[in-house]
This record gives sequence, C-alpha cells and structure tokens, in this order.
Amino acid sequence: MTTSPDAWVYGDFAPDPTSRDLAGLKARWLLEQMPAMAAPLVLDYGAGEGKHLRLVRKVKPLARLVGVDIREAHTAVDFEFHRVAPNAPLPLADDAYDLVISCDVLEHVDNIEHSLDEIYRVLRNGGSFIGFVPAEGGFGAYALFRFLDPNIYRDTKDHGHAYTRRELLKSFSSRFRIERLAYSYHLIGATLDAAFFASFKIPRFGTRLEKFWRGQENDFYRTREPRSKPTVMSRLVRFANHAAYYESRLLKNVSLGAKGLHFHVVKR
Repeated sequence: MTTSPDAWVYGDFAPDPTSRDLAGLKARWLLEQMPAMAAPLVLDYGAGEGKHLRLVRKVKPLARLVGVDIREAHTAVDFEFHRVAPNAPLPLADDAYDLVISCDVLEHVDNIEHSLDEIYRVLRNGGSFIGFVPAEGGFGAYALFRFLDPNIYRDTKDHGHAYTRRELLKSFSSRFRIERLAYSYHLIGATLDAAFFASFKIPRFGTRLEKFWRGQENDFYRTREPRSKPTVMSRLVRFANHAAYYESRLLKNVSLGAKGLHFHVVKR
C-alpha cells in the first residue's frame, strides 16, 4: 500500500445516526444502547480523532469523556486522551467507567483477550461495553480474497484478525453478560466491502482508489462540507453504502451470513 496506518485519519466529526449508510448504522446502535444516566464516565477504546465521543457528547453533554489509542490523534481533541502502547495496561483506575465504547477496533488489536480483560477491569460492576466489530472469518467473500492473498486485509485495512462470530461471542461471554446483539454486513454488504478493499491491490487503479478513500473526498471520515458536485467515486461508494445499509436493517436480527457484529455486553 502507498500509505501507512499511522497516517490514516478515521474521523474528526460526530457521525450522523440518521444517515442511511453503515457509519450511521453503527452510530445509531451506540445511541440506542446507551445507558440512561445523565452524566456517565465514558471511555472510547481506540478513540482515533474522537468521532464517537463527540456523538456521545451530543446526547450526554454532562458526560466525562476519555479516549485511548495506540496512536496520537491527527487533530486537536476536546476530551481526555491517553496514548498507550500495544498490549500495555490502560493507565486508568479499576471499576471506574460507566460505559466503554469501541467501534471497528478489536480487529486491529494484537491480542483481543488482553483488550477485553482491560475493558473489563476499568468498567464498574453493571457497566456497559457497546460497539461494533467485523466478523470476517469463515466462509464468504473475505475468505475468497484471502485465499488469493492471505495478507490482503492486513495490507488494505490493517485488520490483523478475521474473527468468526462464534469466536467473538465466546470471548465476550467468558467475561460479560450478553445484553443485546445485532448483525450487519450480510451478502451485499460483505461482498461489496471485501471487493472494495481487495481492489486496492489492483495495479494503478488500486492506488487511485486508496487515495480517494484516505483523502479529503471521502466524506465518511472527513469533516462534512457542502460539495457542489460529488465525484463519481464518492457517488458510487455512497450508493454501495446505501444498499448495504438497507440490507443490514432488514436482516439486523439474522446472524446467518453476517460479517458484522453489533454488541452490548455488561460487566457481571
């Protein structure tokens, strides 16, 4: 790939939970599952630029917000931030947090068991852990492209793990009580996502596609500004996201074939 994960910017604005795309689907899940308390202590595990903490602040203005990540944010943050080394203990107190959120992060970590242990440690009894994690393992489009290149999604998405849904639920249930689950990225969503990122490997074309995805034209991750005329690539990506969104909404309670897991678990 032409870029390093250290340079990737994952969002400097609060995602819109009403948008009919996969980013909006994940944001809506966080809001729907959020505890009712007015002023929770909230940790974002893998905060990036803090887009999900900004979403929390919109609905919980009295919340205290804390983020941790293995990389510094690329933009100024307006919450308490800690940079942590991979597999290092979190510099946070035991049994302190009312809520931990984490979206599209656990597939990147070196050791999910360590991550879940640390999240469990800092959550208070009865505290909630809410988020989203891809479950790209097992049969399907991701497996097909991995057969052609075993490291294809490590190279294009920095995904170090392709969990199965069973593996994820085993790890969660060994520590937490499962409160609620939902599913996304079924046939349409998974196939489009797998093919999109695999296409980054195509000579010349793939470099242009990756440049679009990492660049300012991609308004899924960048500050939303009015555009007089969206690019053709932006229109195509948004159309694909709409298709995957409606499929995921229709099949949100169907685990069969789903490659995305939305979870809400509670510390016992």
